[in-house]
Amino acid sequence: MNLLEAKKYLNAVIEKKRCVPFRRYNGGVGRTNQAKEFNHTQGRWPVKSCKFLLNVLDNVQANAEVI
Repeated sequence: MNLLEAKKYLNAVIEKKRCVPFRRYNGGVGRTNQAKEFNHTQGRWPVKSCKFLLNVLDNVQANAEVI
């Protein structure tokens, strides 16, 4: 997955159009139909984590353009 695809995926998770599959440590995680994309049944939409990762990816992109 390249940088642009990762940003699109994280934005889709924030908008709750795609989910993040939970495969391990998934006790208490509800089932969602969006997890079928990953051949799994459980998933969530971790908005706070996605926003943090988007900031990290923006920082990585800015640092790559400087070098």
